[in-house]
Amino acid sequence: MSSVNLRSVSGGPRRTIVVIGWLIAAISVFHLVMLTFFGARVIPGWVDGALRGAEAEDFASMTVSEGYFWSSLGGFAFPLFALGLLIVWLARAGVAPPVFVYLVLLAWSVPGTLVFFPGGYLALIPMTVILLVADAKSRKLTTAQVSARTAASR
Repeated sequence: MSSVNLRSVSGGPRRTIVVIGWLIAAISVFHLVMLTFFGARVIPGWVDGALRGAEAEDFASMTVSEGYFWSSLGGFAFPLFALGLLIVWLARAGVAPPVFVYLVLLAWSVPGTLVFFPGGYLALIPMTVILLVADAKSRKLTTAQVSARTAASR
């Protein structure tokens, strides 16, 4: 599937994509702030080298410090923040993000919700569905506009 030119799509779908992109970025920031607040006591240990040489083979014996690291700085919050900002930037530039981005988010958030409920994954499911609907609407509007232009030029 090719990207949709959102420049010709006014209002609805484009605005929706921008808002959801901001929400994804905001959830990531909230996640990082909350984990930093609750895990603040272990952060000095990270700086002192508490994570160096940690064995990643046995997750059952993970220390509290390692758990907070992999749930915050070493987790998906920063990349998800960047993805939210990228969605906003692309939509504002008039380019719809590729549908596979939304499908990958959905494929990640559904099993994440099933194994870790309640959690942030659950919030991504409706947002991703809204992104898919907005993308479909923008494709429909763009196709209708192209058809109208083609018919008018005949």
